[in-house]
Amino acid sequence: MPVTTERSSAAGERVRHYGITSGKVLLIEDYEIDAERMTRWMRQIENVELEVIWATTLGEAVQLLAEYDPIVIVVDLTLPDASGLDCIHTILDHSPDCPIIVQTGVDDDKTPIAALELGAQDYLVKGKLDREMLERSLRHSLARHHTLQELTKRTNELHETDAELDDFAHVVAHDLRAPVRTARLFADRLVHSLGDSNSIASEFGERLDECLGRVDSMILSMLDYSALRQQFPETAVLPLDTLIKEVFDLVSADVLEVAASTTVDLDGELRVIAERDLFARVCVNILTNSVKYRSPDRPLHISVAARRVGPMVRLSFTDNGKGVPAEACERVFRILERLEPGATSGLGFGLAICRRIIGGFDGEIWMEPAEHVGTTVHVELPAG
Repeated sequence: MPVTTERSSAAGERVRHYGITSGKVLLIEDYEIDAERMTRWMRQIENVELEVIWATTLGEAVQLLAEYDPIVIVVDLTLPDASGLDCIHTILDHSPDCPIIVQTGVDDDKTPIAALELGAQDYLVKGKLDREMLERSLRHSLARHHTLQELTKRTNELHETDAELDDFAHVVAHDLRAPVRTARLFADRLVHSLGDSNSIASEFGERLDECLGRVDSMILSMLDYSALRQQFPETAVLPLDTLIKEVFDLVSADVLEVAASTTVDLDGELRVIAERDLFARVCVNILTNSVKYRSPDRPLHISVAARRVGPMVRLSFTDNGKGVPAEACERVFRILERLEPGATSGLGFGLAICRRIIGGFDGEIWMEPAEHVGTTVHVELPAG
């Protein structure tokens, strides 16, 4: 059957709001009556200039895609040379950036829903289709597709900017290390050359070396933070109970030193998708924070529990320490953020690094507000 084209009236202001003014519509339909009806309805859309290109087979449509540049494709999912999702796959292979509306003759068919999951913008049921429904589907599909393209563009730009900032931080931190280490060397030589002859100068030299050492540690943390984006190790399915046991072995000295008690409630069948060493690093950071920010009014108790939440495993670390104000629960995950800068050691990179690690596993980490009664940190990872 030959390809036919039809044209409707001139473009107007009202439809510009919906993103349709003019363009070509590729209609893939082997049933002539349905094709003529839909073409007629498209001609009746007010204030829009649409050119309808009609193909009766998927093979014919592929040839037309190479010749024309349609703004939208309307395809029947039952064609002489293809059916179902094969139609969508083929169209996406040849025109991945064009919005697709699928047609089906069955109201409760699962195939249209699967087509939407593949990337189609809408689906129409032939027996229930009318002109207004077709017009609304065209407008909304084009608007959604345009919004999705803009969102994808902005997301890519944000990722590029974020990566550039990480690269910049990495370069700056790397270049700063050499002069800082040189200054520490000079400070150390100054202290040893003075000996006890000038106690004030010797004290200043020691304090200078201490400050430079802190700067050097901060630079190392910056390098560590930026490196987590550039090289992230492969993940594996890991038994959660074994991982937690290994983590408590790593922090056993800290826990014993403050005479803390612990409770672990884990299902031995739980598995998570992560990388062993990085996951252990996150858990160690959380547990050492519990020790660091323990309350002076009561013995420290730490409990660890885990449960399945849909496709994720939620691991919860709870202590009865000083607690964190509600307004600070998100702020503590930023770099260089510390709730008690003068009271405890640390540079404010720990939880920021934890969030970047867990994000690399497609998981989440957050803190529950529990000021003066303790803190709960939740870590969610994909279940293995």
